[in-house]
Amino acid sequence: MAILFAASEVESFTIIDVATVNTTTSSSFFNPTYSRSAFRCGNTSVAKTTFAPQTELWIHFHAVGDYAEATNSDDAWLKLVDSVNNEILFQLDADNGNHNLEYWNGSSFTQSSLITFPEDTKIVFDIHVKIDSVNGVFRVYKDGILSAEYLGNTNFVSGAAIDQVIFGTMYTGTDNYGPYYSEIIIATEPTIGWHVFTLGGLAAGTTSEWTGSSADIDEIAINYSDFIYSNTADQVSTFNVSDITVPINHEIKAVAVGAQSRRGATGPQNLELAIKTNSTVYTGGNVDGLNTGWTGANEVWPVNPNTTMQWTESEVNAIEVGVKSKT
Repeated sequence: MAILFAASEVESFTIIDVATVNTTTSSSFFNPTYSRSAFRCGNTSVAKTTFAPQTELWIHFHAVGDYAEATNSDDAWLKLVDSVNNEILFQLDADNGNHNLEYWNGSSFTQSSLITFPEDTKIVFDIHVKIDSVNGVFRVYKDGILSAEYLGNTNFVSGAAIDQVIFGTMYTGTDNYGPYYSEIIIATEPTIGWHVFTLGGLAAGTTSEWTGSSADIDEIAINYSDFIYSNTADQVSTFNVSDITVPINHEIKAVAVGAQSRRGATGPQNLELAIKTNSTVYTGGNVDGLNTGWTGANEVWPVNPNTTMQWTESEVNAIEVGVKSKT
């Protein structure tokens, strides 16, 4: 069982058409106990993330759709994409104010069930999908309660496995029809009841080898006008973050670090996200798909890499997060 992705802000995603992505800090659109913002994809923009191919997944997110019941909504706003043929295998599709569970049957989409999505209402979604010729699953839970499901054959593409989730809009004709998303988790185990707590408030850490400071990367919304950079391989910069402030009756499943990143035409061509605990820097793997355009990056540490044990709250409150440049 594993957490493949965890984030509440748009920086962890690769964005198509960033100009129509909107970030709000109004708590009407997210749970302020855990998050400090939510984001929406408007018009043709989407936010996507890629991970190791899976035949069974859980996807957790909070959503508020202020146009969720609009009669001209007609686009799929959540898509699960196959790793082999780049086919959309499962999707939630808006259709004149209705929201359909749809799966790919090998030649077209089959509508299996409807869910309601009341406007201006905070809803916690948990999606469970399984690719199987007999025991396939496509379930949607709202606020922890099963809302709709399809059970049966979901294996219509040879070698199918999901390696990409795309969050989008319900209508591509305007900028404000997308739901506001927050607290997004992609995992191989049930996610009902889980939360993503955002550790914001970036400040200078104890390692600073990149050019630039925390002031260049402390925005909540995406801002490409300032950033930090490295011209030399194996440089590390780390930053302090805020502490956990939620009630004590919680279990820490993982720590995740997210960022927007790109490479230059010269100099280091790769980077790794990093975490510093007990005075030691630990890095993840090379960021996939790094190029000269901005791409999202997200690295998950399910256990403390220093102790190889489950994270404690005091350990999380002492971490620094950052990046390392690579050749």
